[in-house]
Amino acid sequence: MDDILRELPTESAEHLDIVDAAIVRFDRDPTDRAVMRHVFRLLHTIKGTCGFPGPASGVSRVDGRLLVVLDVDALLAFGEPAPMAA
Repeated sequence: MDDILRELPTESAEHLDIVDAAIVRFDRDPTDRAVMRHVFRLLHTIKGTCGFPGPASGVSRVDGRLLVVLDVDALLAFGEPAPMAA
């Protein structure tokens, strides 16, 4: 568990760098849903990693906040909200 928490900031930053570049690509071509599907997968990975340690870790708040982002991203990536429970 400590390994996950130790690696979370670095792994998340790497994912967010990719997300940043992908959003720029999507801005240039909003018809490219594959870009947003990739963003969705990366954000979902961050969300899952943040939720894994549980509330005591302090990072689970990110898990809940990313649900909103994933809903918006799912609309752009798939044309419909993400089918996941809160």
